[in-house]
Amino acid sequence: MVTAPTPPPSRRAALWGAVKVLLIYCAAGPLVGLFVFAAGVSLAMVVGGQPGGEWLGPFFLLYGLLFAHFVGIAWAAVAALAAIAMWRLARAKPAWIGPAGGLISFALAALTGHVELPAGPESPVGGSVDNFALVYVGLMALVHVVSAWVCWLAARGMLRS
Repeated sequence: MVTAPTPPPSRRAALWGAVKVLLIYCAAGPLVGLFVFAAGVSLAMVVGGQPGGEWLGPFFLLYGLLFAHFVGIAWAAVAALAAIAMWRLARAKPAWIGPAGGLISFALAALTGHVELPAGPESPVGGSVDNFALVYVGLMALVHVVSAWVCWLAARGMLRS
């Protein structure tokens, strides 16, 4: 069954919808990202055979609460703005908008050099190869996509098409 497209919301309703999306992403996105990051690091350490790796998750959750918004609010805003633009262009609220916004924020973070492990201390025998770098990049992509998806699922219920 084909349905007629819904008329666009008024400018005021559209602006209020955009503000709600931005607020949800900026408030909840960094916290969701923290949980994904903590679980991912813990899992990577356990799978990698690191003793005590399961304790990294709670450690990141405890101390990450202090820094989650400092680190993630800018990327949450980028994902929110991307989601708002896609919502306005699509004139609908499909679930794919969330992950697409997360991919856009991840791509921008990667292109600007913000998806890298910080340099570690130098070894007395020279530089060491860090095999966790690729896992870290994948984990950061997952953080962006899952956070944006969860935020979009929360925000789209509050929007008028």
